[in-house]
Amino acid sequence: MKRAGTQSGLSAEERQRLRLRLHKEALTYGEVPASGASLFKRIFTARLPQALAASALLIAGYLYFAFHPAPPVQAAELSESVIEEAAREHGVCTFHYKDSPEPETMTPSAVEFDPIFAGLDQVAKRHARGMKLRLAHFCDLVGRSFVHLGFTQGDEMISLLITERDAKALKNGVVPVDDGLRAGLQNAMQGEYRVAAYQTAKHVVFVVSKLSEAENKELAESLAAPVSAHLRRLENAKAPPAATAAAR
Repeated sequence: MKRAGTQSGLSAEERQRLRLRLHKEALTYGEVPASGASLFKRIFTARLPQALAASALLIAGYLYFAFHPAPPVQAAELSESVIEEAAREHGVCTFHYKDSPEPETMTPSAVEFDPIFAGLDQVAKRHARGMKLRLAHFCDLVGRSFVHLGFTQGDEMISLLITERDAKALKNGVVPVDDGLRAGLQNAMQGEYRVAAYQTAKHVVFVVSKLSEAENKELAESLAAPVSAHLRRLENAKAPPAATAAAR
């Protein structure tokens, strides 16, 4: 059993489930002997055949699943509609802000939409690699609500967009109970725009630009990734203990 467990590569969660199942079976079929019981009574109880049968079934089941692991759970893939909405938000909203002065702070409407966005402009600026912040506001021009941070890099306008991770944002229409890390960085081309996105438990963070695929990907890794990590920390801090444990 020890060799099989070592070779199977079970996760910590799977090992814990097996331990709990074994413990439950022991309580169900076994008897905790009195301190004065003889060795004979400890070994040969009326329930011993049941205990042996249960143990054999558990071992057989363990070995089957150890060497026939379940297929990996697929990461949540974004829907085409949310990618299209992010691209449209960038195209519609950034047109008027290219030469705007740097905003002093995030607009109150973004914080009213969700307090988690307070100070997010300052977090993003720390990872903007010299880009100039031109807008920081809440926007719902395209039928979906976004918190929109717009930067200029030379003559190019780049958008950092954050929206709710809801059922419509996901291809299969189901929001998983996780922190979004498993999804990794997802890239797409939408019209003339490159779209790259990370997920958190409650949000999707986009970078949208006309840069090359490699440049947009690099920008997403340097800008959207730390913003996503910042949001995850706040989401975990706000989540009740049970929800936080389930997400992990």
